[in-house]
Amino acid sequence: MRLPCGAFGDEIKASQAEYASLPKGIAIFLKVIHDYRQITIENQEFAEIREIFLKLIIVAYREAKRVDPDIALSIINSLINDYPGVQESYLLPKWCSLSNACLAFREVAKLENKLLVWQQACKQFQAYNEFLNGLLSYLIILWRTANLKPVNTSVFSVAYSNKINQFKDLTGGDDGAFYLIFRLAQPKLRNAIAHETVWLDSNANKVRGCLKSFLGSKFMPVA
Repeated sequence: MRLPCGAFGDEIKASQAEYASLPKGIAIFLKVIHDYRQITIENQEFAEIREIFLKLIIVAYREAKRVDPDIALSIINSLINDYPGVQESYLLPKWCSLSNACLAFREVAKLENKLLVWQQACKQFQAYNEFLNGLLSYLIILWRTANLKPVNTSVFSVAYSNKINQFKDLTGGDDGAFYLIFRLAQPKLRNAIAHETVWLDSNANKVRGCLKSFLGSKFMPVA
């Protein structure tokens, strides 16, 4: 499968050829984890977040595999294969969009144009939430399997916030083992960016927004 990867996607295009040569399944999954861990992150806190995130996916796979290896395999194949019976549920397009957004942000971050940096930061934020939105469907199915609960593929079609609530009920939310997911997932802010109810105030050098976007209350500008 080949996907358009944009002006900043030379690195992605090169890696696609490597992935295409691998057998489907665990080999691709392991390469994703390996490649992801090879990215240098100077900020120690971000590096730790990456490690925790990868471990959470592995834990979800491991625990589901003990109950149903076939369902557990869905997370292994999720980048390139749809979940059985659910069209367009594979994650490669979202992963490619996230990679593009990160590469583009890396380029514009070098510039002094605050507006361009803000716009690309918004795209990166939206892209990682869209990827997380897709991944959550798999995590919910795997964790329900691990806990001997019935699996319903309708989770792929429900709203992002609904998935977060479902996963929160399954795992204990911010107090559970998957706490990182709930700190990363920001559906209200994602929607606010999409509806342009948050914006860059270049003169004040602040990002401003609307409480309605986050709390459902009446409009109030905030810094």
